[in-house]
Parts: sequence; C-alpha cells; structure tokens
Amino acid sequence: MRRVLLDANALMMPVEVGVRVFDELDRLLGSPSPDAAAGRPPNSSGASRAPIQPGGAATSVESGTAADSGIDGVTLLVPEAVVAELDRLSTGNGAAGTAASVGADLARERCRELDHDASYADDAVCELATDPREVIDYVCTNDRELRERLGARGVPVICLRGHAQLTIQNP
Repeated sequence: MRRVLLDANALMMPVEVGVRVFDELDRLLGSPSPDAAAGRPPNSSGASRAPIQPGGAATSVESGTAADSGIDGVTLLVPEAVVAELDRLSTGNGAAGTAASVGADLARERCRELDHDASYADDAVCELATDPREVIDYVCTNDRELRERLGARGVPVICLRGHAQLTIQNP
C-alpha cells in the first residue's frame, strides 16, 4: 500500500487549475484504468477538465470517505495542520476562498488526517514525510519551496507538469 501525503496546494488544484488531483494520482499510482486496458488514451470519454465549481460538484467528481481514497493500493494522508490552513483560507472571499473550501472538503472525504505537533502546514508535511514511523512514499504538492525542502531530504514529490498532469519528481 503506497502512502501519499497531500498539502493544501495540492488539495486546491481542482479549483485553481482544473486538475483532478485524485484522477491524476490514480493514473500515476493506481491500477490501470479501463481506458488504458482497452488501449485508449486517458480521458478519452471526453470528460471535461474544467475546474470544479462550488455547490456540490466536487463531491460528485472526487467522492470517497476518509477510510477509502478511491485509488487501489493507495492511502491518502493529510496533516491536521493542512486541514486547519484550508479552513482558515476558506473564510476568505473569491477564488482562493472557494478553492480552500473545496480542498478542505476533499481532505475530509478522501484522506486520513494525521495528528502532528507542528502548527505550520509546510513544517508538518516535511516532518511527517521524513518520519521513519510514518513511511510516506510520496508528497503531492505544487508549492515550489516545499518541493525544494522535500527534495533536499530525499522525498519523492508528485507535482504539476504543464497545465493538466501530475508527475513524479524523484530527488
């Protein structure tokens, strides 16, 4: 079972840049999709890659429970500090507030929260990712500074490549 730790930036991607993070994680780490098994390119069904809109669309597209990531062989994790950061950001107006609100909902629905002493989200991510008791296989983030911190510590990072796909960066 591979374990992926997500930060706030990754959980906000569906609204901010229109990337369906869980679909992309499934493409990278999960079992082959029916399209791939049939020899069709990913997303050949013609499904939209438009950003998720508020008002319930996120739950229908990115559904699941805290115990089930919806991705075979993958456990999705999120530090409590990341959920707290998303909750704080969600009180704001505009696109960032909406993205944070959707991100917090996704974290609660699809990820298992990890308790940690660090109150700053990036510190919690770095410490959990390098804690030998946690055994984190990847961190999913598009935060450049956090990616550099993780890379310096030898942690593989899943991040945005181009405008529509996630990729794995090995340190």
